[in-house]
Amino acid sequence: MWWVLVGAGVAAILGGMKSDEKKAAERFHSKQAQMRREMYSHRTRISHHRNTANRNLRFHQLCNLHFESHLVNQAAWETFQDALLSCRGINRLIGNAHKEKARLKVEIKAAEKKRDIREADRLGEKHRVIYHTLNGLYSERKILFKQKEQFHDEMVTLMSRTRELKLMIRDTCGYRGAEWYDSIQAKTREKRLLSPC
Repeated sequence: MWWVLVGAGVAAILGGMKSDEKKAAERFHSKQAQMRREMYSHRTRISHHRNTANRNLRFHQLCNLHFESHLVNQAAWETFQDALLSCRGINRLIGNAHKEKARLKVEIKAAEKKRDIREADRLGEKHRVIYHTLNGLYSERKILFKQKEQFHDEMVTLMSRTRELKLMIRDTCGYRGAEWYDSIQAKTREKRLLSPC
């Protein structure tokens, strides 16, 4: 985990991490495996029900499955937001490290110009620590971004399967399915009108 790479001394140099970024990273790492299992389970259940749907017998089961899938989608979205916040945090740390590295280079050159070997060596050591920290942050960022993209792809797949399920309920469950679909669409339109965005 990337926040472990940044030790106390280096964190002080880089300006530290925001607590919300650290918490978001911890939530993403702890929840992503569980959310992936739930998303996979719901995708397979939707596929199974899509192939075996019977009009009236399956109406309630399909509506319940749609509701459950919608809840999983919401939880997955929150987990994805944690991943985004974590990515912003690691990018901020990398930016701070680059600024500190540039500042140290200037100070090292000034110390060398004054022929202050001890100061140049001390600053050089700090520069090496920042350099190694940056290498670790870059590798962790690569891993985090890959996990975030994979999670996003799985989330989008579940969302599209949930939409397919909603359309299947409308098309295969008779008038009850059509009424249910119309009420869902009306609620969605109402939420969009009331949203501040």
